[in-house]
Amino acid sequence: MDKFTLTIDGREITTTADKSLLEAALEGGIYIPHMCFHEDLRPEGACRLCLVEIEGVEGVKASCSTKAEKGMVVTTKSEHLEHLRHLAMELIIARHPAECTGCPKYLNCELQSNKQFIGGSEEVRVRKQIKPISVNDSNPLFTHDFTRCILCGRCVRACYELRGVGVVSFIGKGKDTNIGTAYDRLLMDADCRFCGACAAVCPTGSIRDSERYMEGKDKRKALLPCKNYCPVGIDVPRYVRLIAEGKFDESYAVVRESLPLPCICSYVCLSFCENDCRRGQINDPVGIRELKRFVSERHTDFWKRDLKPHEPTGKRVAVLGSGPSGLTAAYYLARKGHGVTIFEQDAQIGGMLRHTISRKRLPKEALEDDINEIINAGVEIRLNEGGKTIDQLFEEGYNAVLLAIGSTFSGPPALRFKDEDLNITPMGGIEVDTYNMATSREGVFACGDVAINGVTEDFIEYTKSEDYYEDFHESLIEGMVANRGDSYRSATIAIKSGKNAAEGIDQFLDGDGDLTERFASIEEEQSPILGREKGFSRLGRRADAFQRPVPQYAGMDPAGDALTEEEAVEEAKRCLKCNLRLKITPPKFWTEY
Repeated sequence: MDKFTLTIDGREITTTADKSLLEAALEGGIYIPHMCFHEDLRPEGACRLCLVEIEGVEGVKASCSTKAEKGMVVTTKSEHLEHLRHLAMELIIARHPAECTGCPKYLNCELQSNKQFIGGSEEVRVRKQIKPISVNDSNPLFTHDFTRCILCGRCVRACYELRGVGVVSFIGKGKDTNIGTAYDRLLMDADCRFCGACAAVCPTGSIRDSERYMEGKDKRKALLPCKNYCPVGIDVPRYVRLIAEGKFDESYAVVRESLPLPCICSYVCLSFCENDCRRGQINDPVGIRELKRFVSERHTDFWKRDLKPHEPTGKRVAVLGSGPSGLTAAYYLARKGHGVTIFEQDAQIGGMLRHTISRKRLPKEALEDDINEIINAGVEIRLNEGGKTIDQLFEEGYNAVLLAIGSTFSGPPALRFKDEDLNITPMGGIEVDTYNMATSREGVFACGDVAINGVTEDFIEYTKSEDYYEDFHESLIEGMVANRGDSYRSATIAIKSGKNAAEGIDQFLDGDGDLTERFASIEEEQSPILGREKGFSRLGRRADAFQRPVPQYAGMDPAGDALTEEEAVEEAKRCLKCNLRLKITPPKFWTEY
């Protein structure tokens, strides 16, 4: 679109014909106060805070609903405009509580920010008498405090325009006008999709995320918990959406972008994502692990369509141990072009995955499927080789060594290291919870669990006690340095440990440490329109009942039946699509201009 210039407050601003005067000013760094306007919504022009004067045009205009034109000369600050804004602000806050410090949005409120920008007296000459409304905390996920509502209508427009649901609207007439659902029904009974668009655009503390749900959590993680609480960061909303659309191969490709052992994890993952799934606050969390299993069991080689080979670097890495952390690190290092060899003391590859998890829980086919893909990536496997020392490996020409020998109790570890020789510490001073460790010896790294001086009988007895599950990740037991890997009995945490180790080793070998790959074909942009679906909030879980994760040996219970295609699609459609919330433009306050 052709660009042109206009003048705002004596400054030349470049913009395009699709922009309003308000948008042109904001993009040019000139702040004009506004309340009913939101970048993602159609302009309303109701609050009258964004009034401006245009040379050659009689009166004042709402800048949010006036298109920018070439050569315009616009004034945003004058005595007359200041007077009008003071009047408009008084009308807005006339129905708003005078006390703000008790509001959870205090110091993060658009109304408060605009009052500060406009200035003037705090006194309101006309205070509207409104019927007191108690805070409605009866809905899951959201709190409705309509005494703080200024009737800007942004939540109503978001529900209709952004999501196509339309369950929130203006209720009543005159001074009794409020915002709510028809017949004051609960959101669950009004067919709300619980997308959170209303809370995202609310400029005050009227509609907000429930403190009960958000307390003690990082807000961004709490708004998209399935992805942010997954140890390996799988784009859960994306692969679940693709299942709902019947694109099963694409869904599996999305899983593989973050997880090199998808078949294994679809059986033994402890489902941290489901533990915090926002859908679980309504009735039952989405069966995310079962959906992963569904696409893993029926996958094709579609995901390899965009698989690009990497140029060999000439560097070699020895990985000691073939548990989930060692397999993961080996896969990613091979994908970065390094020559990788796994040394395994046993006659079979898989480590704890093979030796401690029942085949009733983790089928042999799933184990072999993932391991074969590791081998196909170019990783060399050497079995029955547990006697090599680090010095021997360097003498054989390896440029880096990764210790991923685990804490297996079924026999002696592959190698026994002295704590004082290696001095294992968090890599780069990073906390151990980042699942990655380096050693004081250059070129030697560690991931998962590493046994120092072997595993003692005391440690074996300790692991049988309840105390172990309480403090194992904080304790330094004789003969053991734990890094929340295999000892946590969670394959996904061990995998994250291996991924971090691969990043560090690749950087050590002069690579960029970037393991990002895109396997799924580029699909159309996700539609933000959800539409109203009768009874959506009461849709029951089609997957097996969710059991909250606890520290345990993964896979003591047998695996249930797999979802059918119909069940998988229906289960995927229960997703709230929380990722759409994060695509709504956040507010910018005047201090940012």
